[in-house]
Amino acid sequence: GGYLVRINSMDEFNAIGKEIKAQGLENNVFWIAGERDYSTMPHYRWMDYDFRMSKSMIDVDKEYEPMWLEGEPSFKGTNLDGDEVEESYLVLLFSKSKDKFVLNDVPYDLDSYYHDNMGYIIEYED
Repeated sequence: GGYLVRINSMDEFNAIGKEIKAQGLENNVFWIAGERDYSTMPHYRWMDYDFRMSKSMIDVDKEYEPMWLEGEPSFKGTNLDGDEVEESYLVLLFSKSKDKFVLNDVPYDLDSYYHDNMGYIIEYED
């Protein structure tokens, strides 16, 4: 009955990061419920438990600005072969250089990058 977490406030963002650190998992990268369909929807939005996109645009809403990794979202990246790929999904990760958790946009095939350190954060409705 759960679904990938949608982060609705800075307080929730900080609480999630605090819990990850408390469990000693800050070296992991976590799937969360933000995504975009680059062919029809240029902005990142939260996916809800019914697989509907929210109206909030995570990449332009000022509330989310401090959550992003510097220079992100980039919308595109390169794969291990050096080919350009669309980045359409969001992850939460710990930036050691910034000493904080951040959002980053990534391609779907993350397993080749983080295969030993992937996780996901699930939330449940009360």
